[in-house]
Amino acid sequence: MEILFLAANGYGTGASKLLRGLYERAVTLTYIAKYPEKAERFVRYAAIQEYKAMNLALQVSTEEEFDEVVGKRSTAAQVREAYKALKDDFQVTDCKKCNTKQQAFSWDIDMTSMVRNIGEPLSKYFLGSYTLPTWHIHATLASGLNDESIEIRQVQEADAGEFALVNATLIMLFVFLQQNDMFKLNLEDEIKRCDALMGDIEWKLRSARAGH
Repeated sequence: MEILFLAANGYGTGASKLLRGLYERAVTLTYIAKYPEKAERFVRYAAIQEYKAMNLALQVSTEEEFDEVVGKRSTAAQVREAYKALKDDFQVTDCKKCNTKQQAFSWDIDMTSMVRNIGEPLSKYFLGSYTLPTWHIHATLASGLNDESIEIRQVQEADAGEFALVNATLIMLFVFLQQNDMFKLNLEDEIKRCDALMGDIEWKLRSARAGH
């Protein structure tokens, strides 16, 4: 709904930024559905993520400021305690020769490896739903420089919004399919109708862009 709101109001680039997060969540969900024994590991890694984020925050803020912002449930002391209890579960070999360890970068394999493992249809959305939006999320030349006219920029934003909305809908349909299989929701017919409708929309958009 956030993507729809931004796309409909001419903020296509903003919609694409949200598309990246939606895509990443869909990939993670699909990967865990394929390997359900990894679900607990995903949950436990939250303690590592919070600890890493806290350490960065404390480089520019005081611990009192941190506690005031995050609230009583995630104080610095609580984050450290959770990290201490779980850090040994997320150690990887740093040097085989020295037998030293370091903190794992991710809760499991990296995002691109997950996508390769899962395959289609999510793999075919990777460039448009993950790679390109990343350039706009971070401080890059692509995100900070645009010398086009207002008119051209409006057209670009409309195109980006259309692209983000179509891809977000296709990704969500795939997520619904995963949930339908997992929870036995009996939504096969509804999902098929939505999928057929999206296929028709994709065809019309391609035809419009080709000038047909």
